[in-house]
Amino acid sequence: MKEVSKRWLATDTNRSRRSYSKFLCPVCGQVVVKRRSGGLKAKTCSVHCKKQQSNPERVCYYNGYARIIKPKHPKAHNYMMKRSVVVAESKLGRYLEDGEVVHHTNGIKDDDRPENLEVMGISEHHRLHSRGINNKAAKLTTEQVLEIRGKYRPGIRHCDIAKEYGVCRSTISLVLNRKHWRYL
Repeated sequence: MKEVSKRWLATDTNRSRRSYSKFLCPVCGQVVVKRRSGGLKAKTCSVHCKKQQSNPERVCYYNGYARIIKPKHPKAHNYMMKRSVVVAESKLGRYLEDGEVVHHTNGIKDDDRPENLEVMGISEHHRLHSRGINNKAAKLTTEQVLEIRGKYRPGIRHCDIAKEYGVCRSTISLVLNRKHWRYL
């Protein structure tokens, strides 16, 4: 590492004098104090920076998401970031704000191509994943919703269709008015 400031001497408890200096880490840019002998030999300030210097795109997987080392990122957790977040931020040209998340449009968690990533709010992302087939509490399937919309005629009552499918009348009304399952 590059020595930033001149060395000085410090006395230890057993009265031995050691020479210390300030060094600049070439990876993270942090100024660190080290013993002069160790700092001149060291190439980085920490193990994390050493790992990043030796393999900058080191990828590990956690819950299906690719994670990479980003020690300088303000939202990094243990120097690690989701690769999808880093790619989306470089696409946007700014950091993600609080309340923004990255959505994979094709549903594959480690497909981090910029064209596959979409930045959206947390509530919008939750709404996207909790509708239709993805909603574990859904009582109707996609085919049933299409059948309901095909069966409905002005003379047929909503409660009759609801009894046939085992749901309440308001559910049928919401399906027919495209408040629920609107993407079909």
